[in-house]
Amino acid sequence: MDSKLLFETKASPLSKLPWNWKTQPRMRNSLFNHLADTLENLPARAILKTLELESKMLKDDLLNDRPVPVGEAQSVVDFYDFIRSVKEGLPTKKLISANHNHHQAFFRKTIERLIAAKELPFAALRQFEESIVR
Repeated sequence: MDSKLLFETKASPLSKLPWNWKTQPRMRNSLFNHLADTLENLPARAILKTLELESKMLKDDLLNDRPVPVGEAQSVVDFYDFIRSVKEGLPTKKLISANHNHHQAFFRKTIERLIAAKELPFAALRQFEESIVR
């Protein structure tokens, strides 16, 4: 196995490229990659509920000091909070934890799927781009 695929890298912005998490540099078997694989194989209408449940479990893990990768857990929780806010028409907060290029690319792809399925308004993608702290 190529060792450079075992770790995240800060490559050129992946946001401009077609994104496939299976081919991107990342840590294998991470919480984020497991969730990405799960969401990728769900119909768009099931994504919001899945994110809600995962977010609740991760918040509980973090509050109870269970061993979870904190950065990845926070990224997933923040993304769900963003999606929920957009869906409910509430103001969105800045997404500091979405600074990983592969997280951003996957979140962007997921938002595009949700927009195409009419689960989110068209403006969600612009709101996402504006919410990322660079």
